[in-house]
Amino acid sequence: MILIRVMWLLAVTISIMLLALPFWILRDQHSPVSDITILLSMASASDHMDHVNTQIPYAFTAATVADLLDFYL
Repeated sequence: MILIRVMWLLAVTISIMLLALPFWILRDQHSPVSDITILLSMASASDHMDHVNTQIPYAFTAATVADLLDFYL
């Protein structure tokens, strides 16, 4: 009985984490003050805000697809 409760709790925890993961990535990818965004704009040798503005559609698309896949699987 205890094993069933532990497995259920583990399944719920993993589901919540998988549902939130696309939005954590989305927040990190389109935030102008995020460390990874600053490093990537420096690595691409482009203007920082230009880099942020060009990454927003990609971040939203990836988050939407990941969320839909997580919801339907």
